[in-house]
Amino acid sequence: MSELVGSVPAKQPAAESGSCGARRPHGRLALELVAMRGKDVVGVRHLLDGGTAWVGNATETIARMSMREYGGQPFMVGTVRSGAYLVDVPPRARARIHGADGIPRLVVGPHHVELREGERAVLVLGAVQIRAAVVPFELPAPRFKMAAGALAWIAALGAVYAAALALTAVLAQPSAMHLSPGAMHRVHERFLHHP
Repeated sequence: MSELVGSVPAKQPAAESGSCGARRPHGRLALELVAMRGKDVVGVRHLLDGGTAWVGNATETIARMSMREYGGQPFMVGTVRSGAYLVDVPPRARARIHGADGIPRLVVGPHHVELREGERAVLVLGAVQIRAAVVPFELPAPRFKMAAGALAWIAALGAVYAAALALTAVLAQPSAMHLSPGAMHRVHERFLHHP
């Protein structure tokens, strides 16, 4: 069962909670999960729609750790489905949730937390902490487009180079000598028969 410590105050109007003139970065939203062991970051994931993150002793986890205290199996701690950013607290684990109201709440798992932009949660699994927040996330521009532009320039320069080589080869060829009929016979007679 979940244990909720503290009470939830009434929500404040949106005009009071946001700062005047603050600009929100553009981009898609992602569930950012940062796994830490002490001060060391051991894993980071940015989950977009359909993404999941696991902890436990398996491959492709955000943090490899023994799950004996929390059920013995790898556990999915974060998922994004249809615009819902969910953090799951395994049984007997603790979490601190900081909602939009700014008041921290403590929960004990199993518990499901849905985060919104600006909200965050800290999941404590023994020596590992997983910090979760919904943040703007811009996908990096594909490198293929930059490579395609560079490839086009290389192809154009290669074509210019090949044309220059062909032109040089044509201009450098000696012109063919045309001999009149009997010219070789006259050359032989002149040099071979006359001393």
